[in-house]
Amino acid sequence: MVDCLGALETDAALGKVMDLIREMQVQHETSTAKLKYVQLQQTKAQRLFSALQEHYEATEKALGMLQTRQGKLAEPMLSLEAQIQGIMDGGVTTTFLKPQAPTEEARQDADDLSKPKTPSETSCHSPVDFTLVNPQTSSKRRTSRVGSLLEEALTEDVHEVIQEHSSIPDMARAVVRHRAFEVSIAICICANAIVMGLEAELSLYEDMKRAVWPDVMDAFFLSVFSLEILCRLLAFGRKCWTDAWFLFDFSLVMISMVAVIVATALDHVGDDNKQLADTLTNLLVIRSMRLLRIASTFRLMHFFETVWRLVNGLLTSYSAMLSTCCLLALTLYVFACIGIEIITKDARLAAHPDTAFIVAYNFGSIFRTMLTLMQFVTVDSLAAVYMPLIILKPGLFLYFLGLVLIVSISLMNLVTAILVESALARAAGDKDHLKNVMKQKIRLALPALETAFDDLDTDNSGFLTREEVEHVPLEMLPAAVISESGINSMAELFDLLDVDDTNSLDRTEFLEGLISIFLQDVLES
Repeated sequence: MVDCLGALETDAALGKVMDLIREMQVQHETSTAKLKYVQLQQTKAQRLFSALQEHYEATEKALGMLQTRQGKLAEPMLSLEAQIQGIMDGGVTTTFLKPQAPTEEARQDADDLSKPKTPSETSCHSPVDFTLVNPQTSSKRRTSRVGSLLEEALTEDVHEVIQEHSSIPDMARAVVRHRAFEVSIAICICANAIVMGLEAELSLYEDMKRAVWPDVMDAFFLSVFSLEILCRLLAFGRKCWTDAWFLFDFSLVMISMVAVIVATALDHVGDDNKQLADTLTNLLVIRSMRLLRIASTFRLMHFFETVWRLVNGLLTSYSAMLSTCCLLALTLYVFACIGIEIITKDARLAAHPDTAFIVAYNFGSIFRTMLTLMQFVTVDSLAAVYMPLIILKPGLFLYFLGLVLIVSISLMNLVTAILVESALARAAGDKDHLKNVMKQKIRLALPALETAFDDLDTDNSGFLTREEVEHVPLEMLPAAVISESGINSMAELFDLLDVDDTNSLDRTEFLEGLISIFLQDVLES
């Protein structure tokens, strides 16, 4: 019995041990699986870390190359800013740095650039393609690549390059921004002015009042100007309503439409409504306001640049003109009030035959007195007014002397000084604007010019020699750079840029020289 109980206990203990063993086996298998998973993740992490480290090293290397290239571009930019300032001050001041032997860093940079780049490496550099062209490549191929880059940088605004347009606003914008569109509108404005002058002249003759062609021409020009307004609205949308010139043109077109409506109504007014017909005829004068559009044509033509400056100065000096009119009116009003007291109310002047008419006609009221004093503004026939009065009453000499000093001399000279100061301020603003435009063109041109230098530097030495460039066709450079310079060959260009007679050009000399030639041509054109 005892043996049976011992056997049962042994079996139970053995079963528990077996259960523990099986449970441990399951846990071992689970731990093994988890360990393999962790090892797999660790392997992936190591691979990712290695790839990230390689990418970091490549990025750091590319960044170093980019900083080196940026330093090369910054040096000529600083010198070119000084050149621009010299140009603004009255002449082209070109300064060149003496060529230096290429450093080890520059050689390494050239070697790196000559190696083929992978897409990931290339993406780290500037958007300009700096890959060197094989020296064996034909000059025609190099001319096409470098020429197109420079033409785009020097002659076009990158934000206004006309591409394929897929919408009506894009097409309208391309049309409006085209030079031919502006010139055509300017021609129409001038033609309209001539037609309006002929119409005004011929309207003085009875046999020409019934002519039909003036109405036909008016309808034609109004249609052209309305189409122009529509194109600008389609091209720029709500931005048009913030443009002063567009609002000016739009107002004149609306005035012209009102004139057409008035002319149509005038044709349907009979002789019984003579007063209404006369009123409508007077309203037709508003058509003449279209002649104001001639002012906008001056800004479109280069040979009218001086005229446009005068017109623009007049248009932008409205504040000074308004202030002048207010000050002048106030001054004349004060002197008119004084004149009423010392001239009009003087019984001796009113009764004397030499001054009675002057007092009654020229100083009979505040309005008449102010009109008389306006002669002191224009200095028009003053002696006939003040001489009889001063002879009879000498104390009036001080009154008229004050008018001459304050109105005729001080006020008018003060207005002239204000207008001159405003003109000088506008000239300084135009100068700064031209300087900014030139700097922008230089920023666009520098990468392309550097690419041209790399293409010409076939031995990657960092220097150009006469032997390297003298057989290269001049057409490799775009016409925008040397079209007005009178240079006929690359050898002549090399001699012009090699101011220190070292028979070699470094990158700085090449960039500064070409951009100086370009800026000088821009100012002289």
